[in-house]
Amino acid sequence: LINTQYSYIIMSSGNEGCSCINQTSILASLDNRDCTTANGLPGIYLTLGGSCVAYDYGSSACLQHDLIHDPICQGDPSTAVVRPWCFQSWCFVDANSCKKNSEEVVYKSSYFPPQYDIFYSYSTCNSTDYFTQSTDTLSVAGGVNITAAVPTFQHPMMNKQLPDGTILWTRTEDRKYYYDDTIPYGGIYID
Repeated sequence: LINTQYSYIIMSSGNEGCSCINQTSILASLDNRDCTTANGLPGIYLTLGGSCVAYDYGSSACLQHDLIHDPICQGDPSTAVVRPWCFQSWCFVDANSCKKNSEEVVYKSSYFPPQYDIFYSYSTCNSTDYFTQSTDTLSVAGGVNITAAVPTFQHPMMNKQLPDGTILWTRTEDRKYYYDDTIPYGGIYID
């Protein structure tokens, strides 16, 4: 159990068949992204000029990694809007193990070069995935602010397309194709 400034976090290593993995050495090996975190630890930039996070970001356990490491999530919630994903637990996972041994939803990270197979999952940590949704704040009559989460894409982030052009939108449509590694993945994080 870890006490943070905003909440208590119960650590887990992910659901059976889709365990959290350690990607610290991969993050530490990325070229031209070195930075020093607000806590003085060595880290990497998630994006050019973006948040600087520690090398253990996303690794080994279901945690609120963004709340712990990402400065965007560390504002004062009484004076600033803290994004919904900041409070959700997630971790990096082995996509092959997860798709073979579990029903967990897995996404390829867009923060890292495509040659690195870095995948993450909220569902293995029993969390809701707010990260793949965009959040917009609107000011309406009377000065009331409304924050709404709107899905970024109507289509799934990952799918498979059969040789005849048929797209499998969910893994329950035809499981034998979904788990067939000769059929490549497609979607926003893959293409």
